[in-house]
Amino acid sequence: MPPLVDLNTADLATLLSAADLDASKADQIMQARPFWDFAELKMLAGFGAKTLRELRAVAEVVPPARVNLNTCGLRALQAVPGVGHKLAERLVAERPFENFSEVSLVRGVNAAVLIALQKRTLLSMEGVAPRVKIVPPPPPDIALPSPAAAASAAQAAPPPPPAPELQPAPAAQAPERVAHPVFDALHAAQQRAQRLRASTPPAQSPSAAPAGARPEAPAVDVLTEEEWVSLQDYPEVIVGAPGALQVQDPQFSLAEHQMEVRREIRRRLPVFFSGWAFAALLLAAILGLHYLDWLQFGPAIEAVPIAALPAAAPTAAPPPAPAVDVKPAETANAPATPVTVAPTSTALVVVQPADSTPLSQADIGKLVFTEIFAPGDFWNQTGTNNTSIIEITQDRLQISLTQAPAISWSVNAFRAANFYFQGTAEPRNCIPGDYYGLVFRYKDDANLYLFGVSCSGEYRVLRRNNGDYSVLADFTANAAVLTGNKQNLLGVHAQGADLKFYVNDIRVGSINDGATAEGFFGFFAKTEGNPGLQVYFDDAGAWELKAS
Repeated sequence: MPPLVDLNTADLATLLSAADLDASKADQIMQARPFWDFAELKMLAGFGAKTLRELRAVAEVVPPARVNLNTCGLRALQAVPGVGHKLAERLVAERPFENFSEVSLVRGVNAAVLIALQKRTLLSMEGVAPRVKIVPPPPPDIALPSPAAAASAAQAAPPPPPAPELQPAPAAQAPERVAHPVFDALHAAQQRAQRLRASTPPAQSPSAAPAGARPEAPAVDVLTEEEWVSLQDYPEVIVGAPGALQVQDPQFSLAEHQMEVRREIRRRLPVFFSGWAFAALLLAAILGLHYLDWLQFGPAIEAVPIAALPAAAPTAAPPPAPAVDVKPAETANAPATPVTVAPTSTALVVVQPADSTPLSQADIGKLVFTEIFAPGDFWNQTGTNNTSIIEITQDRLQISLTQAPAISWSVNAFRAANFYFQGTAEPRNCIPGDYYGLVFRYKDDANLYLFGVSCSGEYRVLRRNNGDYSVLADFTANAAVLTGNKQNLLGVHAQGADLKFYVNDIRVGSINDGATAEGFFGFFAKTEGNPGLQVYFDDAGAWELKAS
């Protein structure tokens, strides 16, 4: 049983081959790791129960070492679930921490984040300066003087100067009252209550009543609600200047206010819903245009024309070609063993002569990818092995062969079945016997197609099925192929089993073969006796084909 693949350290090629993942899921794993538990994969889009069950059989999660919360950087903190950029900055600003109780006091650290930090980090004060604790100074000791000293100081003090006489301010003229029915009624009730209290005689004590006299019924003051309100200590409303207080309607109507609010809501609702309805219709129209390919989002992509040539009548298969020794891409530290390519006579090869018919774009569909060859792009088998050096330099993919005979290739992480794939190839130190070109429908190193041109002006098509090479179209001279160290634009039009091949926008041949239905895209270089061959690849792109 092969060892399990560690999802925290595996590269893209390992995830695509050993873990049997497609490019999108492998990219998600590389963007979301590190993982501390296999169950964290459930949070990734597209990772259901079936995918996790299959992945658990070939892969595992080896938790990384816990980092010191007092010394780690922002990137390590943001790898903890629930810790964003702002919270990571707060943790860095508040540290060092002596225990996780201090961590819980940081704003934004809830229970879930605290548990995640306890699992993935540790607290160590080694090499960290302790936090400086600010101790408030003790209160000053204030000594109060004795009473005898205070009395002697008071006697020795000079008498204070006499206070200046203040002239009484002239009486201010009473402000003029603004007549208003509500305030005038309250004022009149208050004055009437004061007169009522003044006219009431004081009550006599029970001891002063003469003996045998019949007690009189006590007088009861009956006040109206208006008079009772006026007896309270309310501030009197006084207007300082005419016009300072203007009341349009002293009777405030809550019902009228509510009716006005309802009328305003009924007036605004049609405008509100009409705006949302217009936005929904506009969005539906934009999505419809995008679905019909009348509108594309993002930068405009220049369409690749493809010539619409009539289907050629099938011809008899060519005679078997002599066996060719082809050396596949070698892994590191593997012996360089040539592989014998067995010719085949079963593939139907239709070779079209070079013509000047321009390519059309009738069946070109959506873009699969375009490549600018920036460092860090997804191209596997880059680096140095026993037979070649593959690297991305000067915005191009460079394959340099270091042994002969040898063949080496590199593919990206995009996959398609029906497509048009093209790219430019420019050789250096090219001699007869060298050839280079496109890799398409790459499933793995044992199942792929190769379409290339030689430095002598010929093109060739190979297929590798289960590790065995077959010659589908042997070296065939064509005027469209530029010889020597000149740059050639190569293209493959694949529609099911129908494969058409282009050199510099001219169709040079077609083949009917469907051994491999779909796969990845890439480039290759091969030599028979030139260990100094170098090939630069650029302007790579692939487009889907419209359904016919």
